Amino acid sequence: MIRGGASGRPGLISLAVGIEDALEPVRDVVQEARELREEVLNTSLLFAVVAGGLAFARTLIDALDMGAWRIVGMALVLYGGFIVLLIGRRLPYKIRAVGFLALLYLVGVISLVTVGYLSAPSLILAGQSVLSSVFFGRRVTLVTLAVNLVTILAVGALLSMGTATVDTRFY
Repeated sequence: MIRGGASGRPGLISLAVGIEDALEPVRDVVQEARELREEVLNTSLLFAVVAGGLAFARTLIDALDMGAWRIVGMALVLYGGFIVLLIGRRLPYKIRAVGFLALLYLVGVISLVTVGYLSAPSLILAGQSVLSSVFFGRRVTLVTLAVNLVTILAVGALLSMGTATVDTRFY
């Protein structure tokens, strides 16, 4: 037992209570991890909307000047998707996270087909793989890596066979 000080508070405190507090964590680390994942998702979406807004504006201006209406439509749908996920905080976490990863995948694939194997498409797909591990864990990350690998190989095969060509007007 430990005796209290001269403060006038109760003098005896059980050692068993002190040991219980040391063995049982007071905080819920699983809940903290979930909250941290959601915070990373929200921050990533905010960054995608703000930084992506600059790329979106540039792409939209160039596509409108060239009359590339398919690019205009894709850009509007993709950027609109990021905005919906950012402001849709009431949507379940899994839907928002999968939606964000799917949009990143689409941006990566479209970039691969548009500009080829430059650094941007590879970085987008690599970032998507890293974020999948943060949002969901190992299984989803392995699936994401496999899908990205197959996609890169398929686009490479299409480009090398001449079935698809890189459009450098937007680069």
